[in-house]
Amino acid sequence: MSIYSDADLLIRPTSAGRLRSSALNATNIRVHGLGHLSLLVAPRVVKTVTDQLEVAEGVGARLAPLPEPQPSPRLAEAGLSLSQISRL
Repeated sequence: MSIYSDADLLIRPTSAGRLRSSALNATNIRVHGLGHLSLLVAPRVVKTVTDQLEVAEGVGARLAPLPEPQPSPRLAEAGLSLSQISRL
């Protein structure tokens, strides 16, 4: 499987991110508007990779959700919340 983006500035031309060999029987998935590193954390890409791995392994279980981020004690001391920081 290859997931590539039309907005990847590191892989040029962007089509070079595809797996072309017919021997690989690869699935190529093009996403729109994500940069090279954004592909690693984009929820739709993570879900696609997870789904593909589950199919390949014959597993139907989902990954456990990530725990909610907890504010650091330093933020609390400063009187700030995570939502206030995310708006900065």
